[in-house]
Amino acid sequence: MIVVPLLENVLHLESKYSHATAIVIIFPISFISAIIYLLSGSIENVSLITVGLGVVAGGIVGSFVLKVLPPKALKIIFALLMLAGGIRLIV
Repeated sequence: MIVVPLLENVLHLESKYSHATAIVIIFPISFISAIIYLLSGSIENVSLITVGLGVVAGGIVGSFVLKVLPPKALKIIFALLMLAGGIRLIV
């Protein structure tokens, strides 16, 4: 949640590069976490496969959409997703 704004404001990266970099940072951490949960028996194989396929499909679709969206639209979508996530945490 804070990586994209930090990359944009501190390193002055363009919005698209900030989002792409955030994805590169998040992927290995999520992959390792999934393996740890799987090995410890904290998650079912079916759930892991279902969520994993959704994440991979979303990443592929997102990479194509990222190339097409203008930076302003990307910022608006990111802000709306962060707002929705914040509201969901409160409620």
